[in-house]
Amino acid sequence: MTIAAQISSPVDEPVATAGWLLLVVPLLLLQFALLFHLAAGGLTLSSYLAAHLALCGGAGFAGGTWAMAGPHRWRPDRLTMATALIAWTTLAGPFGALVAAAFHTAAGVGAAATGDAAPPASPGAPERLDLLEAALLDRRLRVDAVDAIRSLLDVMLDGSQTEKFDALSLISKRYGPDAAPALRRGLADPDGAVRVLAATVIAQQNNACTRRIGECLARAQATPEAPGGWRELAQAHVDYAQSGLLEAARADGELAQSAAFLARAAGLARLPGDATA
Repeated sequence: MTIAAQISSPVDEPVATAGWLLLVVPLLLLQFALLFHLAAGGLTLSSYLAAHLALCGGAGFAGGTWAMAGPHRWRPDRLTMATALIAWTTLAGPFGALVAAAFHTAAGVGAAATGDAAPPASPGAPERLDLLEAALLDRRLRVDAVDAIRSLLDVMLDGSQTEKFDALSLISKRYGPDAAPALRRGLADPDGAVRVLAATVIAQQNNACTRRIGECLARAQATPEAPGGWRELAQAHVDYAQSGLLEAARADGELAQSAAFLARAAGLARLPGDATA
């Protein structure tokens, strides 16, 4: 079975387990024995009903114990199977037990025949979450209907006002240079409310960049002999220049400042005894 198939299919326990058989077989035999004694006149109807309900109660307790004794990921399936078995048995006696047992056994056999059921987990076998994590890290996990997802720029071009607001809110929370075209398109939108929100998002991003530069500058000036602070400041200027928020001339100015700070850091790094040389 491929990794993708293991991820998409549930990790179900095979139906034909020893615990399931130990629950079903005694229940069937005892139910048929009660029915036989009732038909032979050995039990009155009231006695039969009392024994039948007592047997169903005992089987329910045994089924609950069996379900909770299994691994955590199989407990819901076990509880469903045990509940259905007891419910059918209570309603139709041994014939209900036969129906429930046959239904769950047939479902398990059919799943195994079609490959829908996962193989029994062996010691050390990866769990479903481990497979999912590996697929995400390897970029092998496909997203359904990804071709129907519109880009932020498409939303800003022909989306509704609500969609544009949502897009700008997303850009504000997860801004990256690739979102700059959509953000600038919002400044030219016919809707004044969209233009105001786009301008607000641009101002927020500019403030965040300049605040970072100011913090880096303060740290660099606090330890002027350490080249690391000046390198960090240079990187802040480079990120601002490449953010897509600035016009070309101002971006060039940021890059020029970055080059000056990098040169200063390089000069400090060549000093004797500097651990970062």
